[in-house]
Amino acid sequence: MAYIFEEITIRTDNSILGIERINALWNDVNNGRLAVLFDSEGNLEKNCENCTFPIACYSNYENDDKGMYNVSIKKVDSKFFADMEDLVTYGKYVRYKSSSYDIETAMEEAWSMVKEDSKNGVIKRAFLTDYENNVLAEFTSNKKARCYLYISVL
Repeated sequence: MAYIFEEITIRTDNSILGIERINALWNDVNNGRLAVLFDSEGNLEKNCENCTFPIACYSNYENDDKGMYNVSIKKVDSKFFADMEDLVTYGKYVRYKSSSYDIETAMEEAWSMVKEDSKNGVIKRAFLTDYENNVLAEFTSNKKARCYLYISVL
């Protein structure tokens, strides 16, 4: 009998080892070793009537981005993104977007924007719950990978 996890969570930090743990978790999800996008028998979950998308949820920050925090990978539907855009409009979150020919560069650029805006006082991060959605290049019309970040702000 096949199964699919609703959510997978690790506790980590922004050290080199911590980032390696996050990357390994994503690789395991994307390759079907962890049954989030694929079921336990390796079949891609397809329900285009109610399509779901993988996101990373960053939460339970020990203090800020220098301490420990949880990273959860889970699936959301398109309503999640509409709800997040409402929260951006209300000033609860700031959205960052980056695109590149590879997902790693898109992710690095998006997080660099967050760090730069934090450093320059453009945003004051709340460190409550932040979200990341990555779209691989093969799933975009212009063949560029995209990274979307929703950062909670005060």
